[in-house]
Parts: sequence; structure tokens; C-alpha cells
Amino acid sequence: MTRGLDKCLFMFTEEEWKSQEQKFKSISFTKQESRVFNRLYFSGAVEVAFDRQGRILLPQYLKDFAEIKKDVVIVGVSNRIEIWSREKWQEFYGNWQKSFEEIAEKLIEGQ
Repeated sequence: MTRGLDKCLFMFTEEEWKSQEQKFKSISFTKQESRVFNRLYFSGAVEVAFDRQGRILLPQYLKDFAEIKKDVVIVGVSNRIEIWSREKWQEFYGNWQKSFEEIAEKLIEGQ
């Protein structure tokens, strides 16, 4: 698990994490933006395990990053799970749900 984008947390399987790591290793470290991204992304990473009741403990620094106070929303997105504070997810969803079809047309049109 690590810091995600848009104030959520990203959680990957170990196999997917290794794949992501390989992609980011290939980014040139001579570019400042690459160094900054890699430092922030990887320094936030932590291995998590499920307890007997299927729960995971989120480190405080990740909860602070994602502004998680109490309730969370868990969203499956392709190769990862995103964990959002309920308020941040509602804000994101409220801002973007009306644009979903327009975004889909732009992204899928040329494929």
C-alpha cells in the first residue's frame, strides 16, 4: 500500500507491486520530477497484512495523507484497490460522475 493520486491510497498485490516498481525504475533519475515522484511514492509504501477478521491496519501517515478520519470507501480500479476517505470519494465522484460519458468518448474514440 502507498500514497495514491487524488488523495487516496493505492493497494496492490505483491505481483502487481513488483510490476509497478519495474515501470518506475525505468524512469530517468536525472529528471527532477522523476526523483520527486519516486521518493514520495516509494517512501510511503508499506506492506500490510489482513488480521483474522479480514481487516488491515492503516499507518497513521497514510491516513493523514488520505485525510481518513473514520469511514472509508474501497474502490476496485483495474490492477489496484483504492482506499478513500468517504468525504474525499463523495467529492471526487460528485465532481466527475456527470462527465463520465464525455471522458469515455475522448479516451476511447481513437482506439
